[in-house]
Amino acid sequence: MSMLHPYNDRKKIKWLGFYLSEHTALITRQTAQQQQIIQGKPQMSETEITDCLQRAVLKNQTLAIQLNQLIDDSYQPDKTGKVNGQADGGFYLNDNLILYEEIRHISVVETKKWSSLND
Repeated sequence: MSMLHPYNDRKKIKWLGFYLSEHTALITRQTAQQQQIIQGKPQMSETEITDCLQRAVLKNQTLAIQLNQLIDDSYQPDKTGKVNGQADGGFYLNDNLILYEEIRHISVVETKKWSSLND
């Protein structure tokens, strides 16, 4: 009985080059989103912001809020949701505290009812 050279398995190293196409597509999409520059909407006055908030609370409407925060010369995506409560100097939008002085632009999101959608 002669012993041949035993097989030396490289374990995890041999699989490092095999990425799924879904994974590479996800990475590509994420890098494109990170490189997208979001332009600032027009700065609204305090009275305009207050009026829009009051209407949204009374009618239980969904809001889209752009905050006055620049990161790498780009604004962050709009925060959307309904007003859940009030706090000192701000309010809660889907359990996230939004301070009044951080708001740049606020608008009501028009949602379509499922019954009015066409095929």
